[in-house]
Amino acid sequence: SATMSETPWNLEGFTPTVGLPLEICDPDSIWSPARLASVVKDEDGQIIVTIRYDGWGTEWDEELTWYRNPRLARMYTYTKCVKCFGQIFPKSNRKPSKNELKALPSGANPGYCFLWPCRVHLRMPDPKNPERGKEVLSEEEKILVHPYATQLLPAGTSLLDNRLWINKRRVRVWQDNPEILGVLPRKFKEAFKIASSDKTVFGFLPMTSLFAKGTLLVPEHLVQCVGGDSISGFMYRGDFRIKKTAEPLSTTLPSLELEKTDDTEGHVVHLNELDTLTELNPKPMPFQPAPILPTPIPLLDPLFPDSGVRPCKKSKNFVASISLGGSDLFLGIFPTQSMAYMAERIALGTEEEDFVSSSVVDARFKDMEAVTVESAMYALEKNDSATDNIISTQNWGMQKLREKAFKEEQINASSRLMEWKHEKIEGYKRKQGRKRKSTPPKRLISTSSGDMATNGEA
Repeated sequence: SATMSETPWNLEGFTPTVGLPLEICDPDSIWSPARLASVVKDEDGQIIVTIRYDGWGTEWDEELTWYRNPRLARMYTYTKCVKCFGQIFPKSNRKPSKNELKALPSGANPGYCFLWPCRVHLRMPDPKNPERGKEVLSEEEKILVHPYATQLLPAGTSLLDNRLWINKRRVRVWQDNPEILGVLPRKFKEAFKIASSDKTVFGFLPMTSLFAKGTLLVPEHLVQCVGGDSISGFMYRGDFRIKKTAEPLSTTLPSLELEKTDDTEGHVVHLNELDTLTELNPKPMPFQPAPILPTPIPLLDPLFPDSGVRPCKKSKNFVASISLGGSDLFLGIFPTQSMAYMAERIALGTEEEDFVSSSVVDARFKDMEAVTVESAMYALEKNDSATDNIISTQNWGMQKLREKAFKEEQINASSRLMEWKHEKIEGYKRKQGRKRKSTPPKRLISTSSGDMATNGEA
């Protein structure tokens, strides 16, 4: 359609290989996570890929052309993927034993925990045609979760390609201290350790209201720009914009903890204040440097076919020789074809000797000038990975800007965090000072009779 044809393609430089994660815009104008299931070339040499939607069976696979297809985008251009806890086990009425309850920390949920560390994938309506996508997402109640360490899950856990669809009410915000969730499932701590060390997922499920209706996100979390929105100056992160918490801050140092009640579970959750203020200390993202030049395509034809210049079999050098009286005279080994050719011309007396003292760089430029259009086209046609040799100046420039923004954001975030810590410590000191003034220490005074008494007794 005309709408989709205007969508930019940001998969420049990506080689289509089986298993490559990406996003696809389905017929309902919804961007969903997917992977490449197969890659083939048709009779015309055009690359045809089979797209498999994450969480869906093979009957929903689609075959599409790869190059500049507006329905395809790099992962996290539109969709969101953050860490959370998902209730992937059925609840039971069984109660923990006294020993299990005794091992729980203070304020923990006095029951069994049926949660598991997960990544939740949230689909997004296409910004170019959002109405249809919003309508469909508003009618859906299930979201896709990808549990960590699926090999540690109990036998019989129903998964499709290590993923499953659960009701949106069965996801919980991430906790840095899972002990407060209750008696944890077997192997939970191992899975939690793996999830905590995952550096490919940058964000966490927000504690604020997330869904407007169904699985449609609230407007502040919807991607508005064609080609994706930047989060704190970064692209393709898959996380959310997090606002500063409005909860009252505790004065306890140095842990600086605040309490937030989770209405869905009915127990108190202790959160570290530094983790909630993600705008002050955003999760670091390794910036993606600008793409390097594509792999050179070797020229298959010699630049001087009528000469005695031949390539060496075990190196990148070239050999020059001339025929005199029926025998070949070896002239030497040279780093470029032009140098070897000029040595031959000089030996035959048909060229001046000034080029012999030129640098290798100049000689390589001579090689480039000697390449014919026919030789270049023939080498390009014989090259099996022509898509690897595509470089976009626009993509290179945008990634350089993102690299600069990344470095500036890291400096600014560190400064904001230090200022915030200084303000909290100063505020704590001022409050402690007011407490000391309002309750002066007791001191002894002398009475007229010579006895000693305290302030109140005097």
